[in-house]
Amino acid sequence: MKKFLATTLILAGIGGCGYLAHANNLKQETIDEQATKIEQLEEENSSRANEITSLKNTVATLQDEKADLEEEKLSLISSRTEKIQEINSLKAEISELERENNDLKTGEKIIELQQRILELEAVERSQTVELEELNRELEQKNQTISFYEQYISDLEREEVIAKFFDSNGNVLAIQEYKTGDTLQTLPEFTDNDDFTETTFNFWYEENNPEVPINANYVINGNVNLYPNVSRSYYVNFEIDGTCETENSQIVSENGYIDILKVPTATKENHTFKGWSDDFGLTIIEDLSAYKITKYTDLTAVFEINKYDLNFKVNDEIVASSEISYGCSIGNVIPTPEVPTGMRFLGWQLENPYGYTDLYIPDPSWTIGADTTYIAVFEHLLAGFFKTADGSVVLEIAYANDQLYVRSGNYGTDSTDLVDFNNGIIQDGTENSYNKLTYNAETDTWTCVYHVVSNGQVSTGTPKELVRTAHSKGVKTW
Repeated sequence: MKKFLATTLILAGIGGCGYLAHANNLKQETIDEQATKIEQLEEENSSRANEITSLKNTVATLQDEKADLEEEKLSLISSRTEKIQEINSLKAEISELERENNDLKTGEKIIELQQRILELEAVERSQTVELEELNRELEQKNQTISFYEQYISDLEREEVIAKFFDSNGNVLAIQEYKTGDTLQTLPEFTDNDDFTETTFNFWYEENNPEVPINANYVINGNVNLYPNVSRSYYVNFEIDGTCETENSQIVSENGYIDILKVPTATKENHTFKGWSDDFGLTIIEDLSAYKITKYTDLTAVFEINKYDLNFKVNDEIVASSEISYGCSIGNVIPTPEVPTGMRFLGWQLENPYGYTDLYIPDPSWTIGADTTYIAVFEHLLAGFFKTADGSVVLEIAYANDQLYVRSGNYGTDSTDLVDFNNGIIQDGTENSYNKLTYNAETDTWTCVYHVVSNGQVSTGTPKELVRTAHSKGVKTW
């Protein structure tokens, strides 16, 4: 008789590019149930073995009793036979006496013999009844012994189990049998892996995968049965946390990925290093030779870009650092040495496009490319200056290591009336002119109009010009 002990174990599916944990809980519960069942079967087998021993002892006692009855029966048959023989002998003797004569003496002898015959016949009849009773008792003993022997034979057919596993090694079902039974029915193979395509072929006995098992298989002991399946696995590609489902592939077991369908992995400010099947711990060296043996998530591995940050003064790098993308530049910013007579304006990006924007880098800044800053200086006197009302405009440029009055109210590129060494600009004629004087402490020019008449000089109201911008002709190193 076969008992169906367990139903299909539902394994938790794997969602997206990750795995579900529920399957592990189900698996542990099933293992515990199976261990309990096996323990119960072992206890039952032990109890049955004790019962068999007891019954065999009972049968042995019955066999002894039967032997005693057989011996008693043989003795009774022998005694009964002797009585019959004696009766027959007496009857023959009487017949002989009757033939000899008929006198009184002979008649008494005949009566005596006949009386003896009657006694012997009474004993023989009693022995016949006793023999019949012995035969009935022996028959009963035989029936009892036969019953026990059959019962013992049934008990000696040990209960065994057949365990059916799924293709991942998890117990799918347990069925109970007696030794000598056939499997009769086989459980239906199911595969609940949402990311695997499986075709069931047949069941096979452990360590004998080439021989199919059918319902006529005779079970003579505990046996583990496994499915022969043809399987294909899903292969997913994950790039920067996003599963590229349109590039997922279905690959036959022990097959290889279609390299032409692998997505291109890119990430801003990162360099692609390769694909990994263990979330980036190791990188697959040759994806074309990577054999698929299970459901697989491949993760794109990136390395953050690192950029060189340089600061130059007079074409010499005075500070340098390698900065990872997203990281601040920190305290690498140098303080340049300012040449005599110059002021430090800031840092200008070294670039091929001629940009002249000035920067004062901050330690919190980040960079996204190799970057070089060039220190920019300006002559103390150079720059754009205006009066508050805008009526007077002065532009002093610094180029080719010289100062120039480039525009404004004082001519263009004129140096005739400029005493740059003393910070004085004089523009006009001998009779009337503007005189401008630079004040280094306030970084301003003061313009005073002068008129010369009859040797006398009269001056106008001083006008202060303040710096509104730096000059275009900066000095860079």
